Amino acid sequence: MLEVQTTTEGNIAGVLSLARQIRFAAVAAATATVKEAQQNVIAAIKETFITRNPWFEPANRLGIHFKPATLEDPSAELSTSAYFLIPHEEGALKSAHDGQFLAIPTEEIRPDIHQQIPRAKLPRNLQDAFIIKTARGPKLFQRINHELRMVYNLVREVKVRKQSTVIQPTIDTFQNRYLVNFKTKLQEALRTAK
Repeated sequence: MLEVQTTTEGNIAGVLSLARQIRFAAVAAATATVKEAQQNVIAAIKETFITRNPWFEPANRLGIHFKPATLEDPSAELSTSAYFLIPHEEGALKSAHDGQFLAIPTEEIRPDIHQQIPRAKLPRNLQDAFIIKTARGPKLFQRINHELRMVYNLVREVKVRKQSTVIQPTIDTFQNRYLVNFKTKLQEALRTAK
């Protein structure tokens, strides 16, 4: 009778439960990556737009939210209800919602494009303002220091420049960080396997 004895060293529990550990690592990596994507999207919004309030924060209704991955559903999800970002994501045409025209501010109203327009200088709040129809379309004028100044161009629609602050930063984050996070989470899962 032949008797064979073998000795094994290392993490046998990790190897025996490898399929389960890979799934756990994939779920943990997806959740870690979507959290990073959330922060990158918020940073992109802050860098790209003039924000009047912190609507983009996760605690707000329109904020940037994420759904973590679970073992039952290993997909993670980033979402927002900020409908006004859609034209910027797609580079679409923007049309007037409430009135006939969109009001595009001139340098008279906003000399620095990165500054917020004060409420008193929004079109509906201007004192002594009126529309003049010109050969280049209607313009909103106001008397400023006894001089007539054009303060807004009035247009029916405008092409919004494509500036992705949600989709592209999320794609970039997953392309750059998911495998790094997966490797880290798999190593942790194998190390702690029982």
